[in-house]
Amino acid sequence: MERLQTAAKAKKAQLQRMRTSVPATRARSSTERQAAQLEAASARKIRSAQRKDADRVGAEPDAALKKDQKTARDAKYAARKARQK
Repeated sequence: MERLQTAAKAKKAQLQRMRTSVPATRARSSTERQAAQLEAASARKIRSAQRKDADRVGAEPDAALKKDQKTARDAKYAARKARQK
């Protein structure tokens, strides 16, 4: 019985020590976490801006390619219709 009480007291003391040391660690890690989140958000904004710029530049060749594809498709369609007559 006495050993159980001693073990319980030791466990309580251990938990108390952990409780007192955790808030300082949490506060420090939360500020670090916030800083990391802000850094990630700014990097995300930069990447999205770069993608938008790349999309604007790349959109012109895509339009030309689509126009060429449409022209080829229309020519095939016209040739097929001409054969059917």
